[in-house]
Amino acid sequence: MAKRHPNHRQVKIHRNYTVEEIAILFGIHKNTVREWIKAGLPVLDDKRPMLILGQELAVDRVEPVDPAAALAGIRGRAAPQ
Repeated sequence: MAKRHPNHRQVKIHRNYTVEEIAILFGIHKNTVREWIKAGLPVLDDKRPMLILGQELAVDRVEPVDPAAALAGIRGRAAPQ
């Protein structure tokens, strides 16, 4: 059974991760990582394989992104109504 809350301290901030590497690191499914990306987890570019900076991953797992706020460009706070 997978961990309920992924440990952000396992992320190395000076490394780039693929979706599959993040899934293995946290013990979660690849689709969960893809949902994080849809919700606002930044990727390096639009090319494959999608690469995520370790520093961005560590910050994102500590400070969750509200999907509406991600669209508005505001990190960590609810979107203005």
